[in-house]
Amino acid sequence: MIATCTNCQARYQLENTNIPARIIQVRCPACQCVFALDGNLAREVELPVQETSTFEPPAPVEEPVAPAPF
Repeated sequence: MIATCTNCQARYQLENTNIPARIIQVRCPACQCVFALDGNLAREVELPVQETSTFEPPAPVEEPVAPAPF
C-alpha cells in the first residue's frame, strides 16, 4: 500500500501485512504530521493479471515493383 501524507504529500510504500485492518493514525517521518490511514484499503483483493499476449506481428509488406523502362 502507498500511504501519502496529507500535509507534505510525502509517499511511503508500506507492506500490507504490517497494516491492521482498521483506520489508524500514523506520523509522517518527514514533517511529523499525524494523518489517518485506512488499513481496510490494504486488504482489498487485487485481481490477478492474465499472462496472455495479444500482440500479433505485422503482415509482411511487399516491396512495390517499378515498371519496366521503355
